[in-house]
Amino acid sequence: MRRYQVASAALLYASAFATNVVQAEMVIRNLGGNVVGGQWQQFADDTYSIQPGLFDLDINLDGQSDLRFEHGFRRPSLYVSQSASQQLNFASQGMSEIQRDLAQLRGLAVQVASTGIHDADGFKIAQSSVIAHLDHINRISQMTFAGQRLLGGDAGLSANASDPNAMRVLQVGPDANEGSYVIAVSTVAERAKISAATSATLALAQDEILTINGVNVQLYANMDEASAIDRINEFTDQTGIIARDNSGSIQLYSREWGSRSEVSIISNQVPDGSTTGFSNTTYTANGTDLSLTIDGAAAVTGNGDTVMFHTGLAKSLVVRVLEDSADATTTNHSAVTVYIADRSPTYLLLPADQQQTLTVAYPNLHSSALVFNSQFGPEVLDRIQVGSTDQAMDALRVIDAAIEEVNTNQANIDLIRTLYSSPTGQAFATSLEVSGETDVAVDLQPLSEGTLVDDNLAFSEGPLDLTTVELSDVGRFLGFRFFDGTERHYGWIRYSLDDDQRIILKQLAYETEAGRGIRVGYVPEPTTAIAAMTGISFALAALRKRSSPLTDQAQ
Repeated sequence: MRRYQVASAALLYASAFATNVVQAEMVIRNLGGNVVGGQWQQFADDTYSIQPGLFDLDINLDGQSDLRFEHGFRRPSLYVSQSASQQLNFASQGMSEIQRDLAQLRGLAVQVASTGIHDADGFKIAQSSVIAHLDHINRISQMTFAGQRLLGGDAGLSANASDPNAMRVLQVGPDANEGSYVIAVSTVAERAKISAATSATLALAQDEILTINGVNVQLYANMDEASAIDRINEFTDQTGIIARDNSGSIQLYSREWGSRSEVSIISNQVPDGSTTGFSNTTYTANGTDLSLTIDGAAAVTGNGDTVMFHTGLAKSLVVRVLEDSADATTTNHSAVTVYIADRSPTYLLLPADQQQTLTVAYPNLHSSALVFNSQFGPEVLDRIQVGSTDQAMDALRVIDAAIEEVNTNQANIDLIRTLYSSPTGQAFATSLEVSGETDVAVDLQPLSEGTLVDDNLAFSEGPLDLTTVELSDVGRFLGFRFFDGTERHYGWIRYSLDDDQRIILKQLAYETEAGRGIRVGYVPEPTTAIAAMTGISFALAALRKRSSPLTDQAQ
């Protein structure tokens, strides 16, 4: 069976010159760009009408179909609507973005903690990068999708306080019960603070050096109090300390809250009315942690201004008491009622007659809601600092906990997407066992261009999902073998997929010589035919020359 257009000519050429021309043993068929395209339609109730497209192919041209291509839309027995699927996809994409930010945050913290950025400018640049990543995380967490939900703050278990100016709810875990809880402050949180012993109302009489948390701050003669405060605050990124006027004297307080915050200061001058008023001996102070009671139960102490409840109906509730409007060094002391509600979106599972629903809790992934519960209490991502190697080590623990939490939520969302996703276009190839052609069996294998198709390959009876086959410059390829009763033959089919994942059949080739392998995508060049025809011309010319004397003699 030699159906290549120059098969007979090439055979003559092979006989005349005893040369084996492999190309002559190939059957090549242009499949004409046959499209295998099923149809689907979405109705108002998000149900689908699915009509698979089928195309049967007769490989050996004996009038019987050997191979079937199918296009359709696969879905589980229960699935969510297209709009719900879009929301799930958007949530997954948002989490992927946050994962990238967290990975970059971790890289920054590792750089500071391990390589040791020692200059103040380096610490400041690193902290600026941290703030930028946290801002990006927060923007993503607050994005709306499908105009209905928020990835952070308005889905899943959420809460709000009766006085949002006094207390902020950072996180509500799945263990918390819905309802209202009265939270009272037993002990306000305080920042570490030190005030100068005397008022510095006059200009400084001479230069003065303040060593604040290990950082030397140079003050100059003739500076007044306001100028000295401004100068100290230029170093806040390195010291973690903020200066302010406190009834005519300078007060230093930590940017952080609680017992882990610290102010350490020593002046090189003996304090009097012409200095800042700070002692020339080291003085150190720490802050105070917040303590709360909930519904009159025992007090719970947190980390600085943040508390997580570990027991009771509000277990896994994390709150932050806000700064007192009258005193920046202490938190608010008001009693607040916190309301917890489950705002998880519920989606109908289709087909609608199943009357089943799926509840999906989208997590709050704002940086204030990503919490690491350390031995000191909850440490929150939005408070991390990388201003020193120690701070960077602390930040790493919080970042790693945030990464783990986001990864868990991502896995949960992706599982739901996998189990209940809307229909997607699929293309299949299936070998056929056609009645009356029991001597033909077709095996299949998706292959890359250039692969040798022979019996060393592991073939499948199908069905095969053709959307996953590797794409080359000229399309995708499916290798096959078939039996003509006693012998195996090998070939390939070239096809492509359009935007709707429909199959477009391009070309088929196989070897007519039994047992001979074939290279996927290989087609004889036009020059092969030209060379063959040229060779034949030379052969015929030679024969004519050799027979001329006999011809003349006969005449």
